[in-house]
Amino acid sequence: MDLIQSCLIVLHISAYNIFVLDVDATGSGTASDPFRTYVKQGHEAVLQCRYERENLKWYKNVTIISNKNSVIDPTKYKVSVTSTGLYYRLHVLNAQPNDEGVYICRGGITESYYIHLILYEQPLRLTIQNASTDNTLIGTEGHDLLIECIAVQGVPVPILSLVVLGTTVQTGFQELRYVLRNIPRIYDTTNVSCIAISAALDIPMTTTALIYLHLMPLMPVFSASLVNTFEMVPFSISCTSTGSRPVAAIWWIIGQTDVTNLALSKEKQGVDETFTVTSTLTYTVDRNFNLQSIKCTANNTIGGFLNQINLFVRFPPDVSVYNVTYEMTDPTRIINCTADGYPDTYTFYKWQHRSLYGHIIRELDGDTILTLPLVPTTLRYQDNGEYVCTVSNGIQGPDGVEKRQGAAKMTVYAQPVFTSDNDARNIQYGDIGTTVHIVVHVFSVPKFIYNAWFNKGKQIQTSTKFLFSESLTEVEDVFHGKTVKVDGYKSILTINDLTKEDFTNYTLILENGIGKSVEHTVVLELS
Repeated sequence: MDLIQSCLIVLHISAYNIFVLDVDATGSGTASDPFRTYVKQGHEAVLQCRYERENLKWYKNVTIISNKNSVIDPTKYKVSVTSTGLYYRLHVLNAQPNDEGVYICRGGITESYYIHLILYEQPLRLTIQNASTDNTLIGTEGHDLLIECIAVQGVPVPILSLVVLGTTVQTGFQELRYVLRNIPRIYDTTNVSCIAISAALDIPMTTTALIYLHLMPLMPVFSASLVNTFEMVPFSISCTSTGSRPVAAIWWIIGQTDVTNLALSKEKQGVDETFTVTSTLTYTVDRNFNLQSIKCTANNTIGGFLNQINLFVRFPPDVSVYNVTYEMTDPTRIINCTADGYPDTYTFYKWQHRSLYGHIIRELDGDTILTLPLVPTTLRYQDNGEYVCTVSNGIQGPDGVEKRQGAAKMTVYAQPVFTSDNDARNIQYGDIGTTVHIVVHVFSVPKFIYNAWFNKGKQIQTSTKFLFSESLTEVEDVFHGKTVKVDGYKSILTINDLTKEDFTNYTLILENGIGKSVEHTVVLELS
């Protein structure tokens, strides 16, 4: 065969491993557009000619390197031949900067093929351009924040990835510009990482900056959920604002009356440089203020929030939470909690996520709407379970309990999962001439619709030798770091009359129409 359609560069990483790279190879192989190949310094480059000839010659620029199987420097070059004895490859040993250049193979008067050998170059540096000297990105909550990452030089051009909150938000070459729109406070004091990947790098190059935001105050919190007072008897109530940067100011309004000048405020700054402001109001009211609201507003130059409570007592809230169903690909999973009480200023405590067996899996911050934390798609099956919303307005019910609860079930359709209790059964045992039951536990909502066992790449068919069965069972898995028992399935492969050849690997593949198929391998060993 005279014509080989592409030119490859072969890198000898060790005496036992050869890696062929043509990802960066380009060019038509002419004098004006030589075929470009790349190699790391110190590695071996193999240049493959377009022609296979008995009298093939190699040149570097105008200097002859080899003629047939003879090379000018055996410590630097060697040639290789095809099985038919024709020459077509030149090996450049221990590639160094002075080995870069254009190589020419000539198989005849009109047969010339040009290859440009180029050494990889690492990027000089990787910087987040708009960060301060201490690698801080300063922004304002609710405003756009620009992030610029630049890799200086590098051959080939490095591939950049920008990672925010553990998620890759943008990729590109040499330079990235990304805007975080209306940036929320969850980004405050989190890291932004820019990662450069290049064939010239043994490990990726990384630079990191800290996001530091000017923050509006969080929702102010009263010292009590309501005020129950008598006419013309002074009462005191406090309002605390947290999380502001810079400090927030607090205004008081009762009904339509501004009483801010009667309040006393104290402030302190935390280790995170946010401010906590506590304002205490002492005031005397008459009956005209009955059924009015007490409003506390916390505000700074960024923005603010208002909170209010009522002046009288009624009844504790009834709490309603409703069942919801999601799929693993749904980016946002929420569950609503409705409280119906009087007064209607509530304290929402941590939500509880429980297994259907009543075990507490985790506690979550939330109020009327619980938005589940962002987790990888393949782990969202762990959001299955019961969610308990706990609410109080400071008033005890007839049972003497102030905190009222409501619960509902969240169902998340996700691809099947091989549960953690399989770890102890990854290797199972049997004896020649006996029967063995290979058991695998699965959590699958909805139940898998396809299941098949494979051995040595081939699907096992039902026979007197191999039998399949499945049943409901209680399985054990780790949900958000907590080991819990859940309803699942066990899939059983029964192998009769074991022989020596049966002691090998068996793979179970499952699919339930959600996400991807999954597989689990069990090793059967002789007892």
